[in-house]
Amino acid sequence: MTKKWLIGGTAGGLILALVLWSVWEWFFHRALPDYDADKAVTGLSADVEILRDGDGVAHIFAEELSDLLFAQGYVHAQDRFFTMDFYRHIARGELHRIAGPDPEVIENDRFMQTMRFAAIAEEEFQTLSPEARRLLTAFADGVNAYINDNRPVQVALEYAALHLAGRDIAITPWRPEDSLAISKL
Repeated sequence: MTKKWLIGGTAGGLILALVLWSVWEWFFHRALPDYDADKAVTGLSADVEILRDGDGVAHIFAEELSDLLFAQGYVHAQDRFFTMDFYRHIARGELHRIAGPDPEVIENDRFMQTMRFAAIAEEEFQTLSPEARRLLTAFADGVNAYINDNRPVQVALEYAALHLAGRDIAITPWRPEDSLAISKL
């Protein structure tokens, strides 16, 4: 009897490990960025090189400042878009769209809407110099280049986990004003 339990337990453990590995590979691994891929993206005026060091830190080389900021937006989204989107939802008073309609979340959203960070950012964007608006737009274009090339579950591991939990979050395009609104936090 003990030998049967040992064999059954071992087989069950192996099956469980195989299932977990399959879930990781099929679902979560797709959400991890491919740092080794050469990507052709539209919106750049010249070639940009992104090299990652041994710690995964991106080093961006570009001829034009707007191309550098485009690449920075792309890399930033590649590495931490969920965090960016999370803070954008907080600044806009829309955290309930990610976290759900919890009363404390709704209360926080009302407070953030009262603070008007998103509205102030939109007003502020219009007062910036044309060059500052151009550069903030280049960053936003880079973010959008990344999120447009991927489904939500591929953009960030957190979206994949939320999808598994039955919550599909719609990712909206990044706007230059979103960066300004987050800076208000």
